[in-house]
Amino acid sequence: MTENLLDDHHALRGVFLFMFLQGHSSNEARRTMCEVKKLRCDLSLSILTREPTTDLIKKIITGDEKWVLYVNHTRKRQWVPAGEAAESDPKGELHEKKIMLSIWWDSAGVIYRELLPDSTTINSDVYCSQMDNVLHVYRSHRPRSSKIILLHDNAKPHTSLKTRSKLQSLGIEVLPHSPYSPDLAPTDYHFFRSLQNHLSGEKFNDRKDVEKFLDHFFASKSPEFYANGIAQLPMRWQEVINSNGEYISY
Repeated sequence: MTENLLDDHHALRGVFLFMFLQGHSSNEARRTMCEVKKLRCDLSLSILTREPTTDLIKKIITGDEKWVLYVNHTRKRQWVPAGEAAESDPKGELHEKKIMLSIWWDSAGVIYRELLPDSTTINSDVYCSQMDNVLHVYRSHRPRSSKIILLHDNAKPHTSLKTRSKLQSLGIEVLPHSPYSPDLAPTDYHFFRSLQNHLSGEKFNDRKDVEKFLDHFFASKSPEFYANGIAQLPMRWQEVINSNGEYISY
């Protein structure tokens, strides 16, 4: 498995950067990657064998956070003759103005979304407060639904002791999710990918412009968009098992 690690450029980039900042070597990062791939297989298998996936995906709520820049440059693919340098993409400013979007959704659509104050990020206190709102809206919009299974990544605000205690008190089960696995997170591989494509080239003057853009984006999405994003999960879990933990590139 080790000889194939360098093919996983995006996954390795995140692991190597994190390990470097922690003072670890590239060899240690490679070992970590091997462990992550095994964990990806083990967790995918445990999820697929717990209950029929058609029942499971109906219970899943998923979500994450994303920075929305006020100035979004268009990054273009280029074909250049051999030996010639490609035209460089515009570089962002060192301290770009941005706003954080938090979103939770399921196979039926958006449950709750929130724009944080400008340049404010997420922490455990904010996340726990948001989960109260998510549960309230969910119970109002999905009154016939019973058990909630939350799929989120392993960011510290999502996995802190305070957050884990809060989710337990709310009766929300957390679906196991392997670290460094955006290809198994619908918000990353489906929702935010679509949002980023729509953001390309957009420039906003203020918060109201961002809110107006997001309102239009959400209104443009059909129920099938959300259902298709969640429905990919069983296939992706199975693909991870079949490939011994390799990353999915689509």
